[in-house]
Amino acid sequence: MAKFGPSGNDDIFIQQNKERTEAPQFLSGLGLTAFEISFGRGINIKEETAKLMAENAKKLGIEISVHAPYYINLANNDLFDSNLMHIKESIKAVKMLGGNRVVVHCGSQGTLTRETAIELTKQNLLKVLKKINLEKEGIYLCLETMGRYKSIGNLEEINQLVSLNDRLIPCLDIGHLNCLAQGQIDYGYIFKNALKLEYAHMHFSKIRFNAKGEMNHLTFESTEFGPEPEEFIKALKQTNFKGTIICESKGTQARDAVILKKLYEYK
Repeated sequence: MAKFGPSGNDDIFIQQNKERTEAPQFLSGLGLTAFEISFGRGINIKEETAKLMAENAKKLGIEISVHAPYYINLANNDLFDSNLMHIKESIKAVKMLGGNRVVVHCGSQGTLTRETAIELTKQNLLKVLKKINLEKEGIYLCLETMGRYKSIGNLEEINQLVSLNDRLIPCLDIGHLNCLAQGQIDYGYIFKNALKLEYAHMHFSKIRFNAKGEMNHLTFESTEFGPEPEEFIKALKQTNFKGTIICESKGTQARDAVILKKLYEYK
């Protein structure tokens, strides 16, 4: 059974002045079963806070994942030590939180050719795997499909990368893939060709885009940009997917995650 939840705290949660550790209770009250904590700007959680959240989440059946810092760029050799540090810190954080999935942005092409950037990404990812035994740690790294053309991470590139190790799985960001497709996302192609789909991680949100790709996240109330939740869930239900779906709507992420879950459960 797929799990559903938000990335970060919904505006309603924030307006209620709830403690960070109360997020699992809030989400459980909405009928949700997953929660992603973004450490995009760096790891910023105390051990005692993480352990209390882990206890609350376990009691309520909430699966916690984390998003590693955005600073990671595996296509840049000069950043290897920094990349390794951010991944190690993210793994430490998710283990304290009782989870086992870390979402990672692979990086950017920059001024490199695409071929060179992909090869460097592969080499540096393999070097990371030599430093970190993911199986021993009990961790999966979820490599995310990206929404800008200069970023490393279209579907084919993520397939290449996750094939390097059993503990590497895709994070299929549907909103990002829609940006790359300029609003013409092809679910049939994606779900037919994505490796390790059954237990993949997914992100979903409506996203504004331009000719360069992703611009900013929106809510489900937006009518100008997609993708549409109904079409996504309809296509997903034709697969054997049993992983986690995280909603990244701007400010309404928990409420929109409930919409996704209800669409999925509707017969």
